[in-house]
Amino acid sequence: ISGAVPSSSGNWYQRHIGAGFFTEWGYMVSYADAGFVGYNYWASDATGSYGFRVYSGYGGVGSYSASYSSYAVCTAP
Repeated sequence: ISGAVPSSSGNWYQRHIGAGFFTEWGYMVSYADAGFVGYNYWASDATGSYGFRVYSGYGGVGSYSASYSSYAVCTAP
């Protein structure tokens, strides 16, 4: 995702405090009673017919059709 700081050397997130939700917390299903039920979450709004999803297990990021069903997380600073 363009503009993410710090940038990753590959197509995945880096564990980094203060750089974003999954980069700080990782695979949320591992946290008891957190309420997370899936692996894949939208990481950005769709641009046209595609958006980015992150696989919270290991941080893989990919571009997917906006019509693809996935979970979302809303965060605030």
